[in-house]
Amino acid sequence: MGKGLLLVSGMVLFINPFSWQIIFSSFYVLLWKIESLSFCGVLIGEVIPGSPAEYVGMTPGQVIVEADKNPISDVVKFREVLLRKRPSDSIEVRTLDGQSFNLTLEESTIYSGQPFMGIANLTNFRCFPSV
Repeated sequence: MGKGLLLVSGMVLFINPFSWQIIFSSFYVLLWKIESLSFCGVLIGEVIPGSPAEYVGMTPGQVIVEADKNPISDVVKFREVLLRKRPSDSIEVRTLDGQSFNLTLEESTIYSGQPFMGIANLTNFRCFPSV
């Protein structure tokens, strides 16, 4: 099937959970083929205790959409922006919920000389198109 939006009215008894995303509305169901959704940010899975991210109030479940005025569409793009930084540099991060965080990066205890923000288990986040 092609990419895009499908409007289904009536009752839906079964949807293959491996290939369709479901959103229920009061009178109809909108389905998007997963491939038609683009990545629009990075989902934070974990905030390390005592880290710069925890200090400024970042929490698991937030989605990073911008870092230092660079749009963040996926983990690779976020890593590229982060690796341009050095320990003790500042970075401004904006999340999908509209919050903005200014952090001072620390040095990684694992990778000497690399910046450490204190977020882990990052995954690409897919956004639904506007309807």
